[in-house]
Amino acid sequence: MIAETARTGDLTDERVAVALYAVIGALLCTAWLVFFAYLARHPDLTHDEVDELYFARERPRALIGVVLYLAAGAAGVLVHPLVASVVFLILPVFYGLTSHGQHRWRRALRIDDGATPRAGR
Repeated sequence: MIAETARTGDLTDERVAVALYAVIGALLCTAWLVFFAYLARHPDLTHDEVDELYFARERPRALIGVVLYLAAGAAGVLVHPLVASVVFLILPVFYGLTSHGQHRWRRALRIDDGATPRAGR
């Protein structure tokens, strides 16, 4: 939808398209936020292998999505639709990099060759 409106060259249509896309993205992330919150409160609904705190740790990812989709939509309407489009392209990369959980991603970024011990390990 965004690409189609960009081809028309009508800035108003582009702004409506990014606003709609932002709302849909935020609603999807809100659904995950609710889902993660529910499972965090009901760990008995998950497999025994799932870490008890996994869903509690995953809620910030969903919240980040809600905030960024809405902020991108606002920027796309108020500034320029291209701003929103850039954020919309970055968000799947963020979710791809953190798909195994933020704690694993953060840990992976801190991995060194083992030659220098780090404080707090």
